[in-house]
Amino acid sequence: MQEYREAIKRSFRYLEEDNAALIEEVCVERVDELYYFSNPRNTHSLILAVDSILKSLGHVMRGNEKELLKQEKSLIVGRTYVVTIEDNYTYIIPYIAEESMKKEFKEECRIQKIDPKMRGYLATHPKAYEAIRRLKDAPRPLRYD
Repeated sequence: MQEYREAIKRSFRYLEEDNAALIEEVCVERVDELYYFSNPRNTHSLILAVDSILKSLGHVMRGNEKELLKQEKSLIVGRTYVVTIEDNYTYIIPYIAEESMKKEFKEECRIQKIDPKMRGYLATHPKAYEAIRRLKDAPRPLRYD
């Protein structure tokens, strides 16, 4: 082992460099308490970005939550945040259970394919809702009256 010590150190350094090269930086945007970013090319970078945002909000993800996020596209994390991964964007918002929402709002969300777990928050935060609509490129405005 002693005679290969330097070679082993070098191998680990190369592995660390390879790992660092695989991690993509993401540009996180914020509207009210909605955090969103364009999806990176690999899942590892996405999980790291979500974990970093949630840590900044005071929630440390458990290992099983990270594993679930690899398998599922929408997850309630720590009973306080919703993480939704769509084709182009990932959204993180506070979890608010759906209570009384206008039927028109629910229908609009269904048409735009907005995750039901996100709707409780979006119903009470129009700026965040409009940001998601813009990202989904929905040209028709929603009426709140």
